[in-house]
Amino acid sequence: MKCGHTYASNPMRESELDSFYSSPLYRNLYSSGFSVDDHINKLNVSSQTKTALWNISEKFLPISGGSVLEWGCGGGWNLLPFRDFGHKVIGVDVNEPYLEAGRRILKLDLRAIDAKTQKELEQLNFDVIILNHVLEHLLNPEELLQNLRSLCKPSTKLIIGLPTLERIKEYGFDRYFTLAHIHYFSAISFSSLVARCGYFVESTHQTHGGLTFVVGLDLPTKSRIQRFGFLNSMYLVTQAYIEFNMRKIVKRVLDKVGLLERIQRRK
Repeated sequence: MKCGHTYASNPMRESELDSFYSSPLYRNLYSSGFSVDDHINKLNVSSQTKTALWNISEKFLPISGGSVLEWGCGGGWNLLPFRDFGHKVIGVDVNEPYLEAGRRILKLDLRAIDAKTQKELEQLNFDVIILNHVLEHLLNPEELLQNLRSLCKPSTKLIIGLPTLERIKEYGFDRYFTLAHIHYFSAISFSSLVARCGYFVESTHQTHGGLTFVVGLDLPTKSRIQRFGFLNSMYLVTQAYIEFNMRKIVKRVLDKVGLLERIQRRK
């Protein structure tokens, strides 16, 4: 834990991460039993469906003809409402099977993250850039956020979804900390990160699996967000750990006095 930020102390190296996130092993953590095509079809939405990401982003786009980039797009399903409501969309990712399937099934402009794509993107500026449950997987999320500034105009908004420490209860303590995640942000430690990169958090929204932040360029005034970062993260992790272990203790006690089986039968 550093300045209130919780992270894995011994993560995979960058070359190992590239292989891991491009492999079936990684996607099976989230879509066990589904083929790539089945997974994309499962997440496909009907035309002009107003998803949570669309509802958060809509006011930052013109009525039509806006430009949207999703970094870490998988098969591109998050981009469908933006395309259907008349905006130009581009998705980038490292997982080629998902990119290929998204191009073929969803008819989206999806590209591999490489030097060629980076050069192409630098010729563009976007109204909205989406990073939905991406930063927690990166060795250096700060570097990506800094690099994305070259794709922004003054009015650009970053829509960033994260499985934050505040939402441990939704996952359960034993399922929240996972091999696939390197960083475990709280709302405070995330605000500190974006401030270091020249952004600021405009608003925060509760969404499935975490919090989604609307992030704008340039922190307008000096922030106090780091002051209680360490204590806040320690509190959130400790609270979840205590609750997790208390449930186990209660189960053991009920089992010893012969009540656990009767309670389970009633359920």
